[in-house]
Amino acid sequence: MKQWYGLAATAGCIVLITHFALGSITASLINEILDLVMIGLVIAGGIRAKRASMRPVGVGLVMGLIYAFLSGSGNVVNAPSSVQLSQALHKELPSLSQVEIHHMVAISTSLGARIATFVVGLLVGLVMGMVFAWIGSLFTRPPQDRRQVV
Repeated sequence: MKQWYGLAATAGCIVLITHFALGSITASLINEILDLVMIGLVIAGGIRAKRASMRPVGVGLVMGLIYAFLSGSGNVVNAPSSVQLSQALHKELPSLSQVEIHHMVAISTSLGARIATFVVGLLVGLVMGMVFAWIGSLFTRPPQDRRQVV
């Protein structure tokens, strides 16, 4: 199952690299696409785990943890710039005043908010990894014992 863990780490590293190369706001489309790719990888990992007589939920848990850790660590280390964030908020919510936007930007760029977002991302990665690996395991049968009389 190491190759599946490697694929999860590769997807997480791609998200991390795009975060640093493009910035957190402009890389969001790439991150969403890789999230969908990761769901497919976890489902396939659950199928492979069941065929290998392993626990699919455990494999999905590890894959989700690896991906969530790598993809979420960029937000803790490199916060989005206040200018980019205020422009994005003004674009998405034009009815907000400048004071409200400034307050929201100050809260979201604080270290505590970034760490809380990272921890929640880890929990979501764990749960999604377990659920989608379990769903993947429903699509296959475990290997049959060759000594079994038919």
